[in-house]
Amino acid sequence: MAGQQAMKAAAPEDALRHFDEALALISDDDSRRRADLLFRRGWTLRSVGRWDDGLKDWLEALPLYERLGDTRSAVRICRGIANYYIWSRRLEQTVEMLQRGLDIVGTDPSADRCRLLATAGLSQGGACNYGPGETMLKEAVSVAEQLGSESLLGEVLANKTAFHYYYNEFRESLEDAERGTALLRSAGDLWQLSACMQFSQYALLFLGQPGKAATICEETEPMADRVGHRGVIRLTSQCRGCTDLMLAGDLDGFEAVGREELEMRAHLGSTAEEGGYGILGLADFWRGNWTRARERLERAVGLEVEQTSMASTGAVCSDSRPTRQRMRRSISSKADGRSFRSLASPTRGVVGRSCLRPQRVSPSSSTERRRRSYTRSSWRRWAPAPSSPTMPTG
Repeated sequence: MAGQQAMKAAAPEDALRHFDEALALISDDDSRRRADLLFRRGWTLRSVGRWDDGLKDWLEALPLYERLGDTRSAVRICRGIANYYIWSRRLEQTVEMLQRGLDIVGTDPSADRCRLLATAGLSQGGACNYGPGETMLKEAVSVAEQLGSESLLGEVLANKTAFHYYYNEFRESLEDAERGTALLRSAGDLWQLSACMQFSQYALLFLGQPGKAATICEETEPMADRVGHRGVIRLTSQCRGCTDLMLAGDLDGFEAVGREELEMRAHLGSTAEEGGYGILGLADFWRGNWTRARERLERAVGLEVEQTSMASTGAVCSDSRPTRQRMRRSISSKADGRSFRSLASPTRGVVGRSCLRPQRVSPSSSTERRRRSYTRSSWRRWAPAPSSPTMPTG
């Protein structure tokens, strides 16, 4: 098929054109071909950053595969949709889709069940259910080891890396990340590898090793861009802003990341803007712009989120109400040492470490310019034209 050949040649736009032409020619009664084309087009759309459009194709293909009895393809789509929902912070829909997949595969050990369990464990962790999530991930590890698949085990460890990160278990997260990265690198799975490395860079950041985190950022960002992993690019951009702040005191660069965050969210049509407002609020705080800092930080804290980010001011498993109250008290305080540390505490000490223990290492000017422009160019390349009715989210 021309579309598949175009994808193999790394020409996704040509592949999309071929898939569109093929779908226009087949009849609605040809369920097999229609399902296959929708699945492949959805995969291609995801690779170019058009996640919403890809989701529509997969949601249409899923019941076709179920009626055809093609359990393998149906489960693969269930897992892909669930991953989309995780990155979009739609945890209830994530759980529903994963349960749908688990009902299809049954209880016998298999690679499909293993992947679904790993993703389900991660989503349970994001929904504040530590015990059930940990149990699912342990079972997924056991199944992967039983099947003897190193690449499958690498995928599971990538999910475990994120799970431990959610609960501030940074050492455990880093241990799983190092092992998972090695396995995924050998398997050539760049999508999972970039996600695993993204969480490892945050673990290093919060363990007080910003230099190592910055090194991983340098590799992760172009890798995520290559496979179209928008979520990893966005979070790596945030991490990069933190490491530049810690290593070189680059407050302008940190503030630029906040503006980029808001620009990205506007292109994506997302209402979850807490990351951008949180970063800009912290930058205002340090510059002495108290009134604007308070407005931005309160706006960030007030946004409803289901997953932790820099501005959601607390771990996923923490009680959000006391956290918000503590943040608001800190925002209301004047700038002294104690109030500064109080403000830094809910944000996991990122800013506290950077200012209390600065490291005087300056990046080269060329590296700095490339870092600041990289994310903007990637996201603008993916952003649909203004006339497009559908904007990607999540």
